[in-house]
Amino acid sequence: MQKYYSLKDVARLLKVRSHRVGYAVSSGAIPEPDLRLGNKRIFSTEDVQRLAEHFSVRFDQEPLSIES
Repeated sequence: MQKYYSLKDVARLLKVRSHRVGYAVSSGAIPEPDLRLGNKRIFSTEDVQRLAEHFSVRFDQEPLSIES
């Protein structure tokens, strides 16, 4: 089953600030995620792995609780 993450979730998983994740995508260093929901980026596990490699951090695929 594929997991999806919001920008805030990705930033928390990778322990980087969310604006750095957004900048990495908008500058073209990382490809745009394929999925958007309500004009917000939704990242797949593969997208998060690419971001982890970009930021030279480890991605453990921890389960996150969904916040409302």
